[in-house]
Amino acid sequence: MKLNASFYIRSFLPLIVLGASVILFYFLAIVPQLNRIEEHKAELEQINNDIEEARGILASKPEMEEEIKTLEQKNQKLTRKIPEKSNIPAIVREVSENLNRSGVRVISLSPEEGADKVSVNLNLMTDFINFGEIMRGIESSDMLFVVSELDLRDLGSDGRLDVRMVLTSFFRE
Repeated sequence: MKLNASFYIRSFLPLIVLGASVILFYFLAIVPQLNRIEEHKAELEQINNDIEEARGILASKPEMEEEIKTLEQKNQKLTRKIPEKSNIPAIVREVSENLNRSGVRVISLSPEEGADKVSVNLNLMTDFINFGEIMRGIESSDMLFVVSELDLRDLGSDGRLDVRMVLTSFFRE
């Protein structure tokens, strides 16, 4: 039995494309999200320092009151995006709502609490279009999430995917 080279190319090309897609996804989606979380944490700390400094100056300069209000609003906005440790049910609810909006079938959803983060393990059944909706929902979520693990399995020619992913949200201190 003799197999030609085009058989091997046709057989392994989908695996190569899927592998390249996962690598591309990591560098285009996960790395920027990690950087964004670190930027938000640093910005939150800087805003807290600026608020305290502005309060000290406020005693002698009434015009600083408006700047304090602006900084406090920014602080509240960022504080809402980074959950408290005791707010794990809200994190799970946020993930569930995003999944429900995207129309995927949830096989399993389980949170795991760490020292400074919570990870939500997901097993989903979806297609490529709804998977894109999931990712857009995560990006536009009221909380900051990082896709820390992702495993996609093509279930056949109809475009269905078995998706296993871990979403991680870090706690504020």
